[in-house]
Amino acid sequence: MASPNPAKPSEIRDRIILIALFGSLTVLILLSPLISRHVNGQVSESTLSGPHAPLATYPLGIFYERTADTNDNHMMLVGIALAYSRTNTTLRSELLKKQESIRSSISNLLGLQKMEFLRNSESKDILKLDIDTSVNSQLTNPGIEDVYFTQFVVN
Repeated sequence: MASPNPAKPSEIRDRIILIALFGSLTVLILLSPLISRHVNGQVSESTLSGPHAPLATYPLGIFYERTADTNDNHMMLVGIALAYSRTNTTLRSELLKKQESIRSSISNLLGLQKMEFLRNSESKDILKLDIDTSVNSQLTNPGIEDVYFTQFVVN
């Protein structure tokens, strides 16, 4: 019985090139939706408009507060970021200027919460609205569209 001919080095090289080419083409096809969103290194205007446009965020950091419970000693650790339209070019500088005042009002708001409320499944949504209202009331041109909790721990 004759043994099969081993592949020649040139055939092996051709196979490797073919596999690499096929792999590169597959990656390019999979990434094409992401690539098409960028024009000259920037996100195109079409992705910045409409109801699902990505929002810019302004991180406010971590808040470590005691709850308003008088009988028990409960604490909360809450990380917060404010979300606003990327087209609002002046809001970030105003948030930076008023950061201490904004953090103080949020700290006071968190300190008014009781453990029973925080255990409620709707408490985060209510807190988001309260924080949104509080922050927007301090801004010259209110522009906060959402509040993100980056951390939320209560004990």
